Amino acid sequence: MLLLQLCFKELFEWKIMQTDPNPANFLYDLKKQRLNLIDLGSGRTFEDKFLDGYMKIIHGGFINNKD
Repeated sequence: MLLLQLCFKELFEWKIMQTDPNPANFLYDLKKQRLNLIDLGSGRTFEDKFLDGYMKIIHGGFINNKD
C-alpha cells in the first residue's frame, strides 16, 4: 500500500516519477511505518494534460465506467 501511495504522490503532487524503481532506492522505516524514497537520480516529469487524462482513467476504473 505504501508503494502505491508513493506512486500517486510522485505523479499527482510532485508531477515527476522515478524511472528506476528498484528496491535499493527505497528505505522502509519500521518505527514510523513509512516508505522513504532515497534516490530520485532518474526521473521523468509529466504535464497536467497527461495527468488529467490519467486521473480520468483511474476514476473511471474506480466507478466501473468503461467509457
